[in-house]
Amino acid sequence: MNAGSGKFIRKTLVYACLVFLACTLFSFAADFKWGRVKFEVKEKDTEDLWDKNMIYDTYFLEEVGRLTTLKVSTKVDVVPLNDLNIMTDYAILFMTASGTPVLTAKEKANVKEYLLRGGFILGDDCVDWRDEAITDKFYRGFKVLMEEIFPGKKMEDLPPEHPIYHAHFDLPKGLVCKGTNVGPGMGMHDDKGRLMVFSSCADLHCEWSTKNLKKDDTRTTSAYKMGINIIMYALTH
Repeated sequence: MNAGSGKFIRKTLVYACLVFLACTLFSFAADFKWGRVKFEVKEKDTEDLWDKNMIYDTYFLEEVGRLTTLKVSTKVDVVPLNDLNIMTDYAILFMTASGTPVLTAKEKANVKEYLLRGGFILGDDCVDWRDEAITDKFYRGFKVLMEEIFPGKKMEDLPPEHPIYHAHFDLPKGLVCKGTNVGPGMGMHDDKGRLMVFSSCADLHCEWSTKNLKKDDTRTTSAYKMGINIIMYALTH
């Protein structure tokens, strides 16, 4: 093989590698997927279970695509916690209900491994206005659950200056809760300081029911912005 042929082959290989890398990056950029977690709750009489109003997720994802540069699939995928391989296909998983979340030992182990691998979980309390006695059961139960999964770690209140409140939109007041729920957004960090869990008492999901932000509703706008901030933080940390 002469020098000219060798040079041509090297250039061809470099070009092929660059094309492969570009295609890989494009595929990643075009493939943000949203996973709604399927799980049980302690209170069997509540109507607001894990699959409550999944169409609101679609409305939210449409806004994510409109208000960011992300290429977003608006399909809402159901993710079981008993299959780690499925879980790790998603950069962020979404849990919501009005009751106390209950997981099996295997599901807890999978959640721990998923988070330690760099995953992110958003837990959002679905405020049940029909029964004030359970308006914050998910919020409180989610805190207990995460602290059981990570003994020695705590779900802590996140101050307004935390980066998650400024990851894309600037929310100087942080998370504003609604109803009888009390307390700001809570989170848990890994050993390197990365926030891996965020817990909302604001019923963000319910506010996403207003499609395309057509109403002049500050609370709805803040809910969309907070949701987008969570996604952007999870993808960049």
